[in-house]
Amino acid sequence: VLRLAANDSSARTFKDLAFTAYTSPFQVWQAQNWAAGGGVGDPAADLLLDPDFDGQSNLLEYAFGSAPNASDASPVDYDEATVGPERFMRLIVPKNPAATDVTFTVEATADLANPLSWSSAGLIIESDTSTQLIVRDTVPMSSGQRFMRVRVIRP
Repeated sequence: VLRLAANDSSARTFKDLAFTAYTSPFQVWQAQNWAAGGGVGDPAADLLLDPDFDGQSNLLEYAFGSAPNASDASPVDYDEATVGPERFMRLIVPKNPAATDVTFTVEATADLANPLSWSSAGLIIESDTSTQLIVRDTVPMSSGQRFMRVRVIRP
């Protein structure tokens, strides 16, 4: 609450102004998506929860700009790019332009059995704007099975 006061020595008046302050863009997003308690402090609004049971935590819903209370498919898409005679897998990731406090990292591997084999080394960032990230693998699809994923981190 902020109190504004005026005094001209013959009359005195004041006005109280109440407002809510947020310490992060994520808290603003929580308040926009959860009515109860403004989102902040609401157990369903926790970063790692998935209140709509669509397989995407609130962190991912926030980062991708999707609705946390409406079950929907992952907005991450993929296609292939042809460069010279070879075809390469490409990942297309939507980005919430208001989510300025998250980091997106695309990684690839050929070995799902080894969790340490995921790496972003050598991947080509074709586009990285405030609303979309497009990353292409450097290993041709003809070389065998490959997998790509996006990691989202919020400090």
